[in-house]
Amino acid sequence: MAHQICINRIQVADEYPSQMEICISERCNLDCNYCFINKINPRELSMEQARRGIDLFLNMGPKKKTITFNSGEPLLKAKKLSNIIVYALSKAKERNIKLDIIVTTNGLLLNRRIFNFLSNKAQINISMDGRKESHDAHRLLKSAKKCASFERIQKNTKHLPKENLRLIATLTKDNFPYIYDNFIFFVGEGYKKFDFFPEMFVKYNRYELDLLRSEMTKIKEFILEYNNKEEKTMNMFWTNRLWGKSCYNKVLLGSDGNFYLFDAILILPRIKRSKYIVGDTNTGIGYKKRQRLFASIMNEAYTSIEKRCQFCYLNQQCIFPIPLFLWCKQNQKNFIQYFNNFCKVAKIYLGLSKRGNCDKIEFKDKK
Repeated sequence: MAHQICINRIQVADEYPSQMEICISERCNLDCNYCFINKINPRELSMEQARRGIDLFLNMGPKKKTITFNSGEPLLKAKKLSNIIVYALSKAKERNIKLDIIVTTNGLLLNRRIFNFLSNKAQINISMDGRKESHDAHRLLKSAKKCASFERIQKNTKHLPKENLRLIATLTKDNFPYIYDNFIFFVGEGYKKFDFFPEMFVKYNRYELDLLRSEMTKIKEFILEYNNKEEKTMNMFWTNRLWGKSCYNKVLLGSDGNFYLFDAILILPRIKRSKYIVGDTNTGIGYKKRQRLFASIMNEAYTSIEKRCQFCYLNQQCIFPIPLFLWCKQNQKNFIQYFNNFCKVAKIYLGLSKRGNCDKIEFKDKK
């Protein structure tokens, strides 16, 4: 069984990650103004690299694993994506491994044929921020004219069954007043699985945080009432993906064929990523190196905030925001200020997650 290293009760890293992010390409056909990923690597993962990476990932660790496709827009390489998924599932079956596949797409290239293929093999996440006004304020096409994307995505998804779609929405300050209205819009479209998370590389004032709490509380109450009537058919991830467990138990297979510490390394410029390489598809995954590197970063980050987490009443539920620390370090931002902001958002989400019967919590189980 995988084990964790802990520093003052703060979890660090699994010995053998149970998740792997595969970045086929860093290219994207949207130019979202809040995107934190440095889409600068021109390389594209070859099929041979993907096969070797999958074999290495499946050879060690637990018998329940997850492979995700998120970084860049995976449907830009739809044929390669489908070949990789088929290969991964076949190899997992040979090894008697339960493998979950998750594909996150912006929906611009989603059609019935691709949906039918993916829905039989993967969980499909689709990124939309709300009604047209909320969505198009931030998610524009990557083109000289910066055209809006809502209507194209809505056309692609309008008649797709929503049972195997999870709606991913980024909550921005300007859209905070409309969080509940946007949620109701998506409910009307037939969605029943949601992940609403606020931007974390920004700072919020008290009014904005109160608004976030109020709007998300209304969503919570709606889901509870809905599930009481409909036998728990709707759920929400009450977490933020950037400070969920993925950094702790997910390794990244980059488009250059290297394995990286975790998926959020893509927030860094290409020239800064090399120090976080923990192997490649030729030499394998350096699991011990990954643990040592993670422990070193964690120690530096935790010390920088004077180890205040160990005295927090949410210590056992919350996860330390390592990506936020790396982002602040790279951009010469005051980590303590952003960390304080993170704490306030985390307390809102964790407070909501403790009540009711509609939760799906991504926080790391304590072993």
